[in-house]
Amino acid sequence: MNPPRALTTQEIQQLVTRFVKTSQTLYEAGFDGVELHAAHGYLISQFLNPRTNERSDDQYGGSLENRARFLKEIVEGIQAVTPKEFSIGVKLNSCDFGRRRQQEQAEGSTVVEGDEDSEEGKDVVEENLEEAVQVAVMLEGLGVDFIEISGGSYESFAA
Repeated sequence: MNPPRALTTQEIQQLVTRFVKTSQTLYEAGFDGVELHAAHGYLISQFLNPRTNERSDDQYGGSLENRARFLKEIVEGIQAVTPKEFSIGVKLNSCDFGRRRQQEQAEGSTVVEGDEDSEEGKDVVEENLEEAVQVAVMLEGLGVDFIEISGGSYESFAA
């Protein structure tokens, strides 16, 4: 098995095209809409999440605007090939927007145990609900029909 690696910009564009083409096919087959799963560690979520998106040298990493670009391009692409009546929804996880910090640096955050890379054997996840809200507002501005929000993960259960 090959170790994980960052996708090239060309590979990202190919994936956008595949999401768009699949949605177009669903429309042509008579489906009423599509929900993009942008939560729980799936591909779109990996771009949104600052813990998994370590890109720093292109337009898909770093700032929230850049990390959300993959999702935005998919939504805009689907809108370009389907009529307004074709519903587009997005599933987000409000806990996917946290940043890992060592425990002593992040007071009041959720502790994540078992990370051998930290000195204490523990990291914390600083949950950033504000970024989840910003993505939801961006999606609303794009005209997405619905947003499904979940919370919690294996690392940080929702309270």
